Amino acid sequence: PAAARDASLRVLAEACASHLEYRLDRYPQALVVAEAAFAAADPERDGEAYVQALKTLAACSFRLGRLDLAVYRAIAATPTPTLDKPLRRISEIATRSKLWLGIAATMAVVGGRTGRRAALTGTAALAIDSVAVNLAAKLSFRRGRPDPTAAGVPNARRVEMPSSPSFPSGHSASGFAFAEAVAETMPILA
Repeated sequence: PAAARDASLRVLAEACASHLEYRLDRYPQALVVAEAAFAAADPERDGEAYVQALKTLAACSFRLGRLDLAVYRAIAATPTPTLDKPLRRISEIATRSKLWLGIAATMAVVGGRTGRRAALTGTAALAIDSVAVNLAAKLSFRRGRPDPTAAGVPNARRVEMPSSPSFPSGHSASGFAFAEAVAETMPILA
């Protein structure tokens, strides 16, 4: 059938294009094209395209992982004594949503009826986000935290690392969930 042959050729062309993007050091583009080829490929019918797309995905992941480590090492090696202490404190305050719950309490006390509704909405968003990110997503991805010793982080810059997986970021997800929910309820804060 011509339709199946055309689909196979399209998938093979996408797989080859993804490899070309990779060879040209355009990793984000290579990932997008390789993911599309991999998703469209039938392993039995499009074996060559399937394997090529899989190889490109693996190679891009490896390269991006090396880039991630290089950036982590560069940041860890850069002395920032004026930022270290305040950023550690902010991170501690944000842990377990303490920062957002404190803001919600303040809004509930001084914000009147709208502030109480926004605080309740923001707190509900935090609860949903916590279940979705910390239970479902982190357990699905299981991305380990960087090893400070292997990355060459100086002893003075080391902090205690949480035992939970690193991706997705609980701090970022909580901040987004709370801010979005509050902004929807109390647009003056948006």
